[in-house]
Amino acid sequence: MSAMQRQDKDAFASLMARHLDSLYGYALRLTQEPSNAEDLVQETLLRVWANAKKYKQGTVAFSTWLHRVLHNLFVDQHRRQQRSVPEDTEAVRRDDVYDLYAQRQTKSQVDKLLWQLPDNQRAALLLFNQQGFSTREVAAILGLGERAAESLLARARRALRQSYKEQIDDKE
Repeated sequence: MSAMQRQDKDAFASLMARHLDSLYGYALRLTQEPSNAEDLVQETLLRVWANAKKYKQGTVAFSTWLHRVLHNLFVDQHRRQQRSVPEDTEAVRRDDVYDLYAQRQTKSQVDKLLWQLPDNQRAALLLFNQQGFSTREVAAILGLGERAAESLLARARRALRQSYKEQIDDKE
């Protein structure tokens, strides 16, 4: 990391190669769109390169900081989209995305239920369950206190269970 902070391109390439799959997987689960995920990861890499000196070793793990950068970019992007798209168009866009998403045969039931969660709950669950971050790391990535992250994870799990139960009841 210190070599990357000195703008060593080889060190940067090596470090990013280690984390690229994890970043892309997280971005894809957040955006549900491969091209958007790729753009988000690319912007993350640019930000990390430009702001490498801001990372303070020993405060949080590098992977935590990296995912925090990606998450913040996603939140910023999401907020910009909400401001720029009229409400009725946004609802149609979400419905279209959900319809396309639901039609994919390869997605599991859990992924479908995750998509219905609010962004912050989905992000917390993905970071904890899919990416393997601890609650403390999830809190750091999402800019929350540890207890707030625990609460967010608990609410997300409850919402998932409730959605699953409703879906089962609807089939009966």
